[in-house]
Amino acid sequence: MQRSEAKSAVLLILSRISESESSGAEGLSGAGTLPELLQSAWGALGGADEADASALLKAFASLAPEDFVRLLEAASPEQLVRNAADHRLPAVRGLALQTVGAALVRAWPCVTAGQNEHLRDAVVEAFRSIFGRLSSDECPVELKAAAAAVLDALLAAHLATEPRAFAPIALLHVGWHFASIYATLLVELSHDLLPVLPRLYAAQDSARLVLRSCVWIPGLDTASAPSGAGQQSRGEVEADWPALASESAAFRGALVWILLHCGGLGRRDSEDGQPQRRCGSLIYDLVQEVVGGPQQNSEIPGQSAIEVPADLQAALRRASEAAGQGTGARFARCRASLMLAVVELARGAVGPGRPEASEEEPVLRAAEAMAQACQGATHPLLQHFLVESMCSLVFLWPLLYPRTLGAPLDRFTRLAAGSLVLGVRVAPPTVTAAVPRVVRLLALLASALVQALARAGAVPDLQALFAKELGSSAGGAGGLPPLLVALLCCGCLAQLRAEPSGPGGLSVADAVVTWSCQRGALAEAGRTSGSQQGAAAAAAGCWNAALWLLLAVAKLLASSGEGAIAALAEGLATPELLAADPAATTMLAAAMWDFDALGRVPAGTREKVAQALRASGSSEPQEIARYVDLVVQAVRSPQQRQPSLGAHLGGTGVCLQSVLWLHSLSQGSPESTGSDAIGEPSVSLSGPPLMIYARFIPKWPRPGVCHVVLRIDIYNVTGLTYRNVTVGLSVSRSCAVGASGRSAANRSGRGQEPACSWAEGLGRPCDRTIDTMPCRTSATVWRDLRLRALAPVSLTVRLGYENIAPEGATSPATAGATPGGGGGGDAWSDDEEPEQLQFACHPCALPLSVFFRPFHGFDDPAGSAFPPPMLFLACPHVRAVSVAELALDPEAWRPPGFRRLAAPAGCRQTSAGAMACFAGVALDEQSLLCLICRGTESGGCQSLEVRSNSEALLGEFLEHLAFWVLSSAT
Repeated sequence: MQRSEAKSAVLLILSRISESESSGAEGLSGAGTLPELLQSAWGALGGADEADASALLKAFASLAPEDFVRLLEAASPEQLVRNAADHRLPAVRGLALQTVGAALVRAWPCVTAGQNEHLRDAVVEAFRSIFGRLSSDECPVELKAAAAAVLDALLAAHLATEPRAFAPIALLHVGWHFASIYATLLVELSHDLLPVLPRLYAAQDSARLVLRSCVWIPGLDTASAPSGAGQQSRGEVEADWPALASESAAFRGALVWILLHCGGLGRRDSEDGQPQRRCGSLIYDLVQEVVGGPQQNSEIPGQSAIEVPADLQAALRRASEAAGQGTGARFARCRASLMLAVVELARGAVGPGRPEASEEEPVLRAAEAMAQACQGATHPLLQHFLVESMCSLVFLWPLLYPRTLGAPLDRFTRLAAGSLVLGVRVAPPTVTAAVPRVVRLLALLASALVQALARAGAVPDLQALFAKELGSSAGGAGGLPPLLVALLCCGCLAQLRAEPSGPGGLSVADAVVTWSCQRGALAEAGRTSGSQQGAAAAAAGCWNAALWLLLAVAKLLASSGEGAIAALAEGLATPELLAADPAATTMLAAAMWDFDALGRVPAGTREKVAQALRASGSSEPQEIARYVDLVVQAVRSPQQRQPSLGAHLGGTGVCLQSVLWLHSLSQGSPESTGSDAIGEPSVSLSGPPLMIYARFIPKWPRPGVCHVVLRIDIYNVTGLTYRNVTVGLSVSRSCAVGASGRSAANRSGRGQEPACSWAEGLGRPCDRTIDTMPCRTSATVWRDLRLRALAPVSLTVRLGYENIAPEGATSPATAGATPGGGGGGDAWSDDEEPEQLQFACHPCALPLSVFFRPFHGFDDPAGSAFPPPMLFLACPHVRAVSVAELALDPEAWRPPGFRRLAAPAGCRQTSAGAMACFAGVALDEQSLLCLICRGTESGGCQSLEVRSNSEALLGEFLEHLAFWVLSSAT
């Protein structure tokens, strides 16, 4: 094959792929169908030299999964695997096999969604053909390494974690969700992987099966590390390669062993038929299944632990003791140590009924080793891995040993406290609405620490507990991180909400508030509030959130927290707070009013506070000025009891970051604050004879992009059979898909992507044809839509079927007709007798939950003012629109994707006429949108006040306000 011919084939493929978003399948005109084009390019691979083959394989690797499925439909998947493995050039075979296998992994969701059982079975056989090479003694090493790389890609797709080198975290994380669609494939391949397993870790040359591109190898070179400390030279990376390769091979084997031998791909129910209690962690669930459950009587022995292969344990131990001082070698040692603990957990050697007091207890021992390794770690990726591993392990320990007291519990509390301090130092200084995984893990660990301290019963000495990491100085902030205060407060809130009168929880909460104030938290909050740059400015928002959480804990203490109330009363007169942060002073003064503790503050101090608040309130918005006046009156007349006043406030420069921190630390459901939004229920689009339902399943893969999976279910509820049923989908809006969408993009900037487009890939047809739909059957059509901007998008489903009397029709006109067509059938219509009957369902609007997610930063924890004053500060851009003609019911209205802010009983009204309030965060995960329904009880909702911190988002929403209101009210 000539080099120019190969290059032409590559360019042809890439040009067709690049046209997929702009012109769809029409880009193939004049060049044959897509399967023909792909088959021609694949046929060219056999005669290509090494350079051309590499270029062709790179082009195939860039194919969208939908396009690769079209190639699989035209060519046998097993034949593709054989062609790749039998290429005439040995140097090409490994890369070709790896490329085909990785493409099969990416295409598996499309294969299963296509409902083509023959193709699905053929793909499974292709995987069997690939993995069979791992157990063959005659297969060359380069093909075995390529097959192992395909296995890695499949395991990584199932675990669905990033970076992929952090895969153990997915096993331990209590809130993680696996890509279950790959679990079915792994189950089918389990019998084929069983004979392969020993060769993954027992062979002397198992490290040779690890390629340089292995997904388990972390990116530790200078290209992937930030400038400054922690970068590695190329020489250091090469020196660490033997340790990384050996550990990755052992890690691969341990992961497969857990999935195949420890029940990682299947869950068992309890003997009484009821599902066992689960916390979300795969490893924790496996432990409970082996030891008999958390409620098991300690006198009844659980099941015996599963035996670990000696070669696997030896391989992990060798990796945990590998030589090397580089970051790569240290990462390999730490991950191997973690996997040793994970293996012990998975086999059931840890948990209720097992000894927990031994120094060799694997969970805490591994966490202590990581804490020690973290002290000298400088590379950011290694620091994050160590911290996330520590948090995951330490959090699981009290779940595994729920009734342990004494020395083991003290050991846990010391390790948890140290892990928290190490964790807050690697956590990001600022956040968006996309909550970082490390922050979630730290919040879980803080809750576990507070629960353990409450279980111990004694008043905790937090000064001694955190002395090693923070220093023993009792005066001054002394490096007290604001995130640490916020995390401990969140743990206290969770404990007090679960057990409001529990003496252990009350004593811990009182100790947290008292210790934070004594360490100078109030002074530090005031000192950073006016900072405009540097670390202090980044910490200001977190300090403001921590102060509000601190006051929320003190409020729940009520009369039980004398130490906390005294510390807050003393802090009200803090000079730094009065001078630099009137918002924090207002919060503290209102809280002291709620505690009925303003009388403890000297009259002179109260007057200074009142004057400072009066001066600051004059420059605030009307709603804030009204609230500040109420607080000033309370400060000057503390004896006149009135309803509660406490509310969250912050300065102009810190308010947005403060509410984002509260959102990140919220106790709300993971689905509403995580990367996956909650899918809306199915919507009925058509009635009998064919029932059609649509469901939208949104996911935000990155800021500014929403990937919506459209599921269309068709049910034949009749006793008839329909033939050649076509299902078409289209999207419509004033400027969405097609030319109008490109016009919108051009207005916002040349070269930008359209606001709405079908997912990449020329191979996915716009219409789906179902040959036959017998009676009482169903079919499903899947499509993917990508949205990049707020737009009023509606989905239309078109349905058609053959204009021949269906099989089973019993009318006189059709009696004796030949089923399925032909000359004997009667048409449904006598007008023009079209070949196909076509119907269009009523357009269905995409819900607001595609573009927004509930925002928890304004009312978790809730204050005593409604709407929350912080809403007016964080969202200064505002516009009120009359909605009287829309007959909006503020009590029944629940806009999808928004959180309804509840008005606390006996709350203070900061804004007259506010009947309901909603808050959501937009696609970019930084822009907030708040909706306030205004009106009267007798006249109903008369106007809708829309507020945002983004003027552009406000304009986009208001442009189609009636569309959003009406579509969400139905």
